[in-house]
Amino acid sequence: MRVIIADDAVIVRQGVARLLAERGIEVVGEAGGTPELLQLVRSNPGRYNFSSGGVGISEHLSGELFMAMTGTQMVHVPFKGSTASAMAVVTGDALASFGNMAAVAPHVKAGKLRAIAVTSSVRSTSMPDVPTVAESGVAGYEVSTWFGLFAPAGTPAEIVRLLDAATQKVLARPETKERIAAMGAEPADEGPGAFAPPLATDPGRSSTCDRPCRT
Repeated sequence: MRVIIADDAVIVRQGVARLLAERGIEVVGEAGGTPELLQLVRSNPGRYNFSSGGVGISEHLSGELFMAMTGTQMVHVPFKGSTASAMAVVTGDALASFGNMAAVAPHVKAGKLRAIAVTSSVRSTSMPDVPTVAESGVAGYEVSTWFGLFAPAGTPAEIVRLLDAATQKVLARPETKERIAAMGAEPADEGPGAFAPPLATDPGRSSTCDRPCRT
């Protein structure tokens, strides 16, 4: 169960299914992997920029959490969208970027950007050779954007199971998988029970990286 605050009203909803998850990705132009990036920015606090697709979105918070967990300092440069953010690294206007798969994949395939880590706790099926940030030395790091299906609180368990079963059938369709992959995301429905942990833990993780953004 999750409490969503909107317009000073508290609305209680029950999680039915996590529909899909977007794997954020950390890219650079010239630096090596995450250890080399950390060595560079630690040696030059506040000198280098990292780009994102906008203030307060998951890409921005990914960078803020990265700095908070590694004790590093970079200057955040927001752009109007993930595509422009990725281009900033291609042109050398930013050292690194925390972006989404759909925006950076063409540049990675063209050899203009180097994907050094994904921000989620597991590797992306579209780039299985790219390690996670946690695997690269930042233990406990995880940022993953997900989309979920909710029902009113108190919905009978049988109804929730029926809704989830119908959702899984749709997510299993080839055309659905194709459209989700084009978004740089992956199906993520593992049942209502598996949806409960992220609902309980993700708000706390977000607040960890939200504090430095507002100082």
